[in-house]
Amino acid sequence: MGPKGALGELLGLPFGGVLIYLLALGLICFAGWRTFQAVYDPDRFTRGPSSIARRFIIYGGSALIHLALAATAINVALVARAGDEERQARDWTAWLLSQPFGQSLTLMAGLGIAAGAVGLVFQAIHPSFEKNLRAGQDQKAWIVLFGRVGFLARAIVLAMVGVFLTVAAWQYDAEQATGFGGALRALQNQPYGSPLLAVTAAGLMCFGAFELGQAARRRMPALPPRHF
Repeated sequence: MGPKGALGELLGLPFGGVLIYLLALGLICFAGWRTFQAVYDPDRFTRGPSSIARRFIIYGGSALIHLALAATAINVALVARAGDEERQARDWTAWLLSQPFGQSLTLMAGLGIAAGAVGLVFQAIHPSFEKNLRAGQDQKAWIVLFGRVGFLARAIVLAMVGVFLTVAAWQYDAEQATGFGGALRALQNQPYGSPLLAVTAAGLMCFGAFELGQAARRRMPALPPRHF
């Protein structure tokens, strides 16, 4: 299942609604952090107009995605059901295909998602997040390891979503599109699919552990504001 299905399972637990609202609050906070990164560049990674544009696309896009996830969580809590995540992905794809230049826009979206997967692979190979960790050497090594494995797992799933969306655009068939859960099911249907799915699941859990490590050990540079 994808994020919405996971939220639906969480809703069935004691105080599940409260937990979902807390998750929604956390997602909104994370969207705020991404917005802050897009506007102020606290790590001073980028310079120049093109770098600023990339920063706004990457971090701004991440902010929008996490706001959408927060809205999904609130909706699940309000209606007390998760709904069909895959159907929604196909409905959105069908809507986009029906717009002027819809096929080209859908193709660009699919290729953009696949390109994002390539970026995650680059993060795994060259972990720029390493220099922002204020942890002991052993702790830092574990956090970086979790990050590398987690970024690779996310890249696999994101690449599959991008490929499915690209195929949907190429064939002009919204039924080919899929979401996060559909990508995992497609992975499971491959030869040796169950071990592959288990490895991917372990990788996604590593990414969760990496984010917890970052939350506890990330160093925030105290630098004067830089004017664009």
